[in-house]
Amino acid sequence: MTQLAIANEDVATLETAPTHYVEGHGIRFAYRRLGPSTGTPLILLQHFSGNIDAWDPAVVNALAADRPVIAFDNAGVGLSTGQTPDNVATISSSPRGVFPNRCAGPPPAAVLHEVVRQPVVRPGVPEADAGA
Repeated sequence: MTQLAIANEDVATLETAPTHYVEGHGIRFAYRRLGPSTGTPLILLQHFSGNIDAWDPAVVNALAADRPVIAFDNAGVGLSTGQTPDNVATISSSPRGVFPNRCAGPPPAAVLHEVVRQPVVRPGVPEADAGA
């Protein structure tokens, strides 16, 4: 990413930031980076089938006012390739090692995870024991 692209993204909003792509773990992840070009990035993880555009722009833009923010489509969701994760552990591990170098500065120290708790029904497992 060029310095000009980084500088332009400093004033970008969730709605106006360009969508970029990065390869990792055999997956092509779609993401948007906004906020300052330096600092500890906040990586936004959506729920199982949520994509970049499912985030409330007012929330994301406010978070990006003083820190780098990366919103992305997880594997198999939106514009990303790969198999859609079927559990929270996999959702959380997908971006590891992929996004830290998308911002200058320290690796991500914070991850905001928007999970909607819904029952997961698995064949042969009673709903009360299925977990989410």
